[in-house]
Amino acid sequence: MHEKHDELIGDDYQILPFRDLPKPYQMAIAWYMAVNGEAWTDVDYLGDAVPPPRPYEAMPHAEWEKLSRDEQSRLANEWHRSWDATVKERLEAALPEFCEHYGDVAFGVASIPTEAAKASVMQGEDVVSDWDGDWDRYHAWYVGHSDMPDHGRSDRWPCIMSSYETETFQDGWHRFHSYCRAGDADIPVVFYPAQRHLDAKLSAPALG
Repeated sequence: MHEKHDELIGDDYQILPFRDLPKPYQMAIAWYMAVNGEAWTDVDYLGDAVPPPRPYEAMPHAEWEKLSRDEQSRLANEWHRSWDATVKERLEAALPEFCEHYGDVAFGVASIPTEAAKASVMQGEDVVSDWDGDWDRYHAWYVGHSDMPDHGRSDRWPCIMSSYETETFQDGWHRFHSYCRAGDADIPVVFYPAQRHLDAKLSAPALG
């Protein structure tokens, strides 16, 4: 996590190995590391699952082109939701194997007040240039222009803090906006701890 974001976290965080994280936190990290990215490749979480043809592949091109943009978007979103549900199920079943391979990897766990998270997001380069600090306009645009599911109030997946100064979150933007829309008072987060975080939480005076 970039040092600029330390002020959001303060001292109120824990350092935990992956195996000891709550399941929603394990899922968010495994999804980012193995599904969205290729950092964690030692676990074959998909097994024999094969994605169905995308909607534009399942019909003749001429028929697809006849559909309105809204209908194309609706079908594409349905496909993504269906396939994501399959991936999530397989990923959750593979968590013990992820713990076996990556259980010792340390992560920071914290919670950020929603208003502080909003203020940080509004300082991002793209957001400043496009929205001039107007959270309500930016949030309304994001919610209206993305296929954003309504993330539940229980077992919330955390957002992943960014290692870059110019952005607040590295992953979990849909979740962030969903929690804001729901009026949540805080945003659960995880981060890759730097040595300063490890020293602050894991160092202890020697007994003797």
